[in-house]
Amino acid sequence: KDTIRHVVKSDSSFSVIPRQMKVYQILSIADSNACDINAQATPIFDTIVVNKLPLVDFHYSPIHCEKMKMSFYDDSKADLDLLVQWKWDFGNNDTISIINNNAIDRTFKNAGIDTVKLVVVSSMGCVSDTLYKPIEIYHLPEVGFKLPNVCLDGGMAKFSDTTKYPYF
Repeated sequence: KDTIRHVVKSDSSFSVIPRQMKVYQILSIADSNACDINAQATPIFDTIVVNKLPLVDFHYSPIHCEKMKMSFYDDSKADLDLLVQWKWDFGNNDTISIINNNAIDRTFKNAGIDTVKLVVVSSMGCVSDTLYKPIEIYHLPEVGFKLPNVCLDGGMAKFSDTTKYPYF
C-alpha cells in the first residue's frame, strides 16, 4: 500500500513531490527482483527527510531606463540547507547561471515590458519554482533647453527647460 502522497512512480524508482518538509520512515522496500524487505521485522531501515522547495524572490534597482545599467538582487531562501545556484533569464537569450548570490547587472536596450525569471537550487538539489517578474523599462528623457538671445557681458540669462519624458 502506498502511504506516501505525491509519489511519481516508474519501473525502477519513485520520486516524492512534497508540499512541505516531511520525514518519511521506510517500512518496506521491494527491489527490482521483487524481493521484499520489511523494515519493521528486520533492523534494516532508513529515514528520509524531504525538504521544502526553496522560496525564490528578487528585487531590482529603482531606476530602470533603457540603455542604463540595472542591478538585480536575490532575496531567495532555502529550507534547511543553503542555496548554491542561481539561474537568471533576462529574455532575448540573455541567461546566466551563477554559484553565488552577488548582484547581477544588466542593461536593456529598448523601452518596454520585459520579464525576468529566476530559479534557485539548494545544496541538497532542491529546485525552486520559476519566479517571473515583469519589469517596465522606461525611455530615457530627451534632454533639452532653449538658449535665450542675450549678451552675457555682466548680465544674466535664463534658460528654458524643454526636456521631454516620452512614454510608450
